[in-house]
Amino acid sequence: MKKLITVLGAALILGICGSSLTGTAAESQKDLSAYYLNRGIRSLAEGRYEAAAADLTRALKTNPGSAEAHYTRGVVYRHLGKPARALSDLNKALALNPKMAEAYLARGVVYGDSGKANLALADYNRALKLNPHLALAYYNRGILYLQKDDPDRAMADFNRALKIAPGKAEVYVNRGVAYKQQGQDHRALADYNQAIRLNPRLAEAYLNRGLIYAQKGDSGRAIADFTQALTLKPKWAIAYQNRAVAYYSKKDYGKAWEDVRQAEKLGGTFPPEFLKLLQQASGRPQ
Repeated sequence: MKKLITVLGAALILGICGSSLTGTAAESQKDLSAYYLNRGIRSLAEGRYEAAAADLTRALKTNPGSAEAHYTRGVVYRHLGKPARALSDLNKALALNPKMAEAYLARGVVYGDSGKANLALADYNRALKLNPHLALAYYNRGILYLQKDDPDRAMADFNRALKIAPGKAEVYVNRGVAYKQQGQDHRALADYNQAIRLNPRLAEAYLNRGLIYAQKGDSGRAIADFTQALTLKPKWAIAYQNRAVAYYSKKDYGKAWEDVRQAEKLGGTFPPEFLKLLQQASGRPQ
């Protein structure tokens, strides 16, 4: 059975830098807008997206020409699953400030979410031309290159991201995927191990490390990693799918069937040839 490799989704920069305002809102419209803007940024960072959207709308009501407020609300709308509104705000932000690299980065993420890879790539390129120190832009562009089966370019971007932000576990996971695409399993394994050291709760690192163990014929370690991935993400169909295959390889057919059933409940599917082999080996019908 073909074992799938999961790539982490693109990440969004959470906010813009700015001076936080304290005390009561200032009397001037400009200061009032800044107050709501900064409060919206704090709500965004805390994951309170509806509150953030409300404050950013207030900021724009008092200062409709604020590129920062349009940009930040665009990020919020993306988190709220409203891509059309996100694009509208990000376009306005860039019309007001064409040199805002973070807005190109954020718009690239929205395009990527919508499957518009070429538009996303163009925006990441623009963001990096304006600010070559944006680690997230390298990271997200690297993911696009992985999806385009171009591991060499992906590797170059992940290396640049790690040079800027060396402690990001997610980058190590995806660089590991790039190494795997290049056939360098030992380096991929090293990157997954490093990702786990940096963030022991990163389910994707366990899943991808488990895939390498499975391909090496080490079903015991593979099962342990898939199980850890499921501890962190209990409703992850792909982990059940791959653990089912590992149990089959270990001739533990009862547990393989349990994982087949659980994966199917979560929307996962198996090639008919695998299910036929499992039926034959276990001596029981599907």
